[in-house]
Amino acid sequence: MLEVKAIEAVYGQGAPVLRGLSLRVPTGRIVALLGANGAGKTTTLRAIAGLLPFERGRLTAGTIALDGRRVDGVAPHRLARRRLVAVPEGRRLFTDLTVDDNLRAAAWALKGRRARPPGGIDAVYQLFPLLAARRNHRAGYLSGGEQQMLAIGRALLTEPSVMLLDEPSLGLAPRLREEVFTGIARINRDRGVSILLVEQNAVLALDIARYGYVIEQGRVVLEGRVADLKANPDVRDAYLGSATGR
Repeated sequence: MLEVKAIEAVYGQGAPVLRGLSLRVPTGRIVALLGANGAGKTTTLRAIAGLLPFERGRLTAGTIALDGRRVDGVAPHRLARRRLVAVPEGRRLFTDLTVDDNLRAAAWALKGRRARPPGGIDAVYQLFPLLAARRNHRAGYLSGGEQQMLAIGRALLTEPSVMLLDEPSLGLAPRLREEVFTGIARINRDRGVSILLVEQNAVLALDIARYGYVIEQGRVVLEGRVADLKANPDVRDAYLGSATGR
């Protein structure tokens, strides 16, 4: 579904942030991308989503392919219409608009597509009932967890085949964190959406993922099935021992 081969990326005139990084996200799977702060996780998602130029960054080597077709260099809005969508850290909502208007804005962006997602906005409210109860509230007044649900719901309206999620649990209360991750798992299970998940809380990430990559200084240093990663003493010491799971 998604294949990244030996990509390198820089910001401005600085040193490379990604150094020959490669990974795959198979159809219908959740893949976790783990690493310490500054390892290059967010840069990897930006590179795949075509967002590096907006951060004064660029790819300098490597390829990115979606369904066997190269997409490196494709603009983000065109990638979204090819059903690859990113939910960035920080959510990036229209904070002065209501929940309903945020979702309608996302649906409006699909006017170039021949068909809209089945169920549309109602499907988002079914996935996240808390949003339905707050549909007329301004997005800026929602809790962090509710905002994250809205950001994911907005992305879901593009009917994605691949979703890139950057730190969806960041700053969330435990109860809302659980609801967000339950929603992510349902999106994968019920809709077959392939997901590349960057998540600092490795326990949460590995609970719903099938496969994982560990990166350091812009390179993959370890990869494998989730069961194997959980059993790896280096992974346990670095990412699981201090993580606050459920």
